[in-house]
Amino acid sequence: MKTKKIKDILLKELPAIIEEDKEVKDFIANLFKDRYADKEKTEERFDRILNELAADRKVQSRKWEEQEKKWDNNQRVIHELLESIKMLDRKHENTIGTFGSTMGIKV
Repeated sequence: MKTKKIKDILLKELPAIIEEDKEVKDFIANLFKDRYADKEKTEERFDRILNELAADRKVQSRKWEEQEKKWDNNQRVIHELLESIKMLDRKHENTIGTFGSTMGIKV
């Protein structure tokens, strides 16, 4: 038989043979096991990566929550300082205004 004819027969018949004959199926699988990961190994790796990503997402979420708390606390402190500065400004304006009025100066 010519190589082309054998190839054509293999391409036509091999899928059905693989489905029906476990020995042929195992033989074909063994031919390629060094080059390609089997389905189970691939799924295990994929599941492991997904689990690692999920765990990392939880850690990152906790970190963001902590940063948000720090941010909120920082904003509160800043607003308190601004309020304190405004009160001091009003106090000085009143003091200057009082001083000016005792001196007969309108501010």
